[in-house]
Amino acid sequence: MVTLTLTSVKNLAFGKKAYQSTTYPGGYASKAVDGNTNQDYDKGRSCTHTNNQKHPSWEVDLGENAYIHHVRIFNRKDCCGERLRAVVLYIGKNKESYKQYEIHTGKVGSSYTFSMPKDSPVGRWVRLTLHLTGILTLCEVQVMGYYAGAYFDTKENQAILSVIASMETRSDIQCAYYCSKDDMCEAASYTKKTKRCELSDTKATKEATGTSALIPSD
Repeated sequence: MVTLTLTSVKNLAFGKKAYQSTTYPGGYASKAVDGNTNQDYDKGRSCTHTNNQKHPSWEVDLGENAYIHHVRIFNRKDCCGERLRAVVLYIGKNKESYKQYEIHTGKVGSSYTFSMPKDSPVGRWVRLTLHLTGILTLCEVQVMGYYAGAYFDTKENQAILSVIASMETRSDIQCAYYCSKDDMCEAASYTKKTKRCELSDTKATKEATGTSALIPSD
């Protein structure tokens, strides 16, 4: 039996390598993932800035595939906020497999959150593009989600109490995913031999060593 215990989602973009289509002097791509949400371009010195171009873009490499729960972007507030509009969100397992998930057709206010569908997408790369000719400025980008190995503390032979649901799933990852989508679920128990997944509303009380769950590859 494998038990998966949940923790909260985290900002996976913080401190990661970021890139953009062009760079206006001082408006480096890395400024959107420095953890600073100051929205004053000159005083905060923490916003990106591309040149004026067709479909300017910004992207971040999360380092490995992850489940992505939502993406929040922060606009510039000292001036020029109207530039951030018609923003398209793409997610991909690599730079050649980007898939469009949402387009925010209007102007972004102070911030905007792209919410993911119920089946949280898995990806390593996140790209934001303006669907027009203009300047792309982002004062912070937060990619909220989890790497499965960090999100689920996987242990062998843990005791589970108060089972609230039981079902057959293809893997421990799918079992854990169902638990993450259930507000009452605190832990998921998966038995590989029978493919039986049990969701519990209380954490296991007996710990033992095991291995981390991994996000499935292609």
